[in-house]
Amino acid sequence: MRRREKFLRTLTPKFLPSRSPSPTPPPPPPPNPTPSQPSSELVPLLRDPDLPTFVTSVGQDVTAALKDIGEVLGHFPFVKTIGGLTVQILKIVELDINLSTNLKASAIEQTVTKLLEKIEEVDAHVKDGILFQQQQVKLLLLGQLRTFAVRGTEWQPKLACYKDTHEEILHEIEEWLFSWPNPQLSQHLLECAGGLFIWALIVCDFLEQSPDLDADLPLILNPPLDAMDDPEEMLWAVYRVVLEQAYSHLKQTIYQDSFCPLLAAIMSVTEPLTLVNLTSLVGIKDTVAKAIVESLHAVLRSPLNPVSRFDHNEATVRVVHPSFY
Repeated sequence: MRRREKFLRTLTPKFLPSRSPSPTPPPPPPPNPTPSQPSSELVPLLRDPDLPTFVTSVGQDVTAALKDIGEVLGHFPFVKTIGGLTVQILKIVELDINLSTNLKASAIEQTVTKLLEKIEEVDAHVKDGILFQQQQVKLLLLGQLRTFAVRGTEWQPKLACYKDTHEEILHEIEEWLFSWPNPQLSQHLLECAGGLFIWALIVCDFLEQSPDLDADLPLILNPPLDAMDDPEEMLWAVYRVVLEQAYSHLKQTIYQDSFCPLLAAIMSVTEPLTLVNLTSLVGIKDTVAKAIVESLHAVLRSPLNPVSRFDHNEATVRVVHPSFY
């Protein structure tokens, strides 16, 4: 047995895996590791006496970044970049934030840095925007961001930092969300609606799923001059915008050829039909019918429209209001 053990010891350096990559021992860790190079042990961060609300500079950076979101969104009307910014925010929220260790603080610092870089990228385009457009875009994005605040029970517990920091972040988000719209923009929207609630309903649904807010906003808020003094003409102007935009965004011929027949079937039947029955009646594929109905989300009630203000158990497809006929 001793000979066998001695034999294995002679083989280990050459053939068996070693616990260390090299025969030389690793250098000892620095006495005071920086946050970017934390030690292997979890070392509690010290409280800053000058920051009674925030435990560390990292917590302050997180709150400051979230506080600046309102200003950034109000100045930048490009949906794709806003989406990228939102992803960075969600990454921070999804982190199990715990400001009591250097290791987790370092991870948070890296995420905050990415968010701040994203804000700078967005802010670089501020000069290219028009003030009126900036206000409109910020108002429209609130519709999606309010969901982020209203459904807070799903993400608020994930901010597992100190209670005071937690409450400060939530306060900043809620204070910004519910401070809009501004009186001038509200008055403009009311004037365009002309007292017709259906106008406001269609416009909200249309813009909530708009693929290009920068292009679609002027179509809604700058109607033809001959329609400005007539609420019914203003409503018809919105209908025309919805139909033209839906048709133009269905770029493949197979969708455009089926657009008018499917819409005619929806409007001509005595009783509303399900999407399956409509496809059989018109003789088109289910995928084609779904694409067309989804493109008309602002003027059709259907089970494919998650943002319309109607019963989500609706099984048929029909127009939102008799004025569409």
